Amino acid sequence: MIIVFEGLDKSGKTTGLNIANQYLKEHYNEDTEVISEVGSNSTGLGSMIKDILSKISLDDTTQFYLISAVRSYMKNELEKLNKTKIILMDRYYISTQVYQSNVFKYLNRPRPFVIKSLYDEIILNTTLPIDGLMYFESSIDTIKQRLDNTRNLDNLEYKIKKDVSRYFMLYNYFIHKLPTHLPIVKINTDPGKSNVRQLVLDGIDTIMRNRYIRS
Repeated sequence: MIIVFEGLDKSGKTTGLNIANQYLKEHYNEDTEVISEVGSNSTGLGSMIKDILSKISLDDTTQFYLISAVRSYMKNELEKLNKTKIILMDRYYISTQVYQSNVFKYLNRPRPFVIKSLYDEIILNTTLPIDGLMYFESSIDTIKQRLDNTRNLDNLEYKIKKDVSRYFMLYNYFIHKLPTHLPIVKINTDPGKSNVRQLVLDGIDTIMRNRYIRS
């Protein structure tokens, strides 16, 4: 079972993932594995690529191929883990669609079918089906404020800060295009809006119920 955690930087995604991980272990007695392809918990090739991306400003196409290489490299490992554990993905292919969006020319140009099929096929061939998505969302102003308060932004955070509205829109666009049968839990993490911890627990319960129904 694969549950993906998505959201802009500073949206509360990592905090939510940690809450969910603890809940799955203690309440459901599940064996879990947190996987980050090129994030803070990445290892091996992913850690090497993360180091490159954090130090060098690369165009979207180059970033896309580097991340796809990591994803292809990790696919067999994920398939093995998926047989015995619940995998909690700290971002997955939706982030690629959002942050390397210039690769997906069909968003901006009329009917370029060859371009669309090429990059979509790469994503299809390097990823596994997911069983649930938890999307952490804060208002544009909140994200901007949190980024303003962060010292030493990495390349991705700096990229987001320059155009928060665009990436906010892209996340909602690609999440809307996900299969309708997929459990999608949206969690607003704006200060004072809601009990984020309880929303995460409720969201995990929803995804787990769907798992039992489908099995």
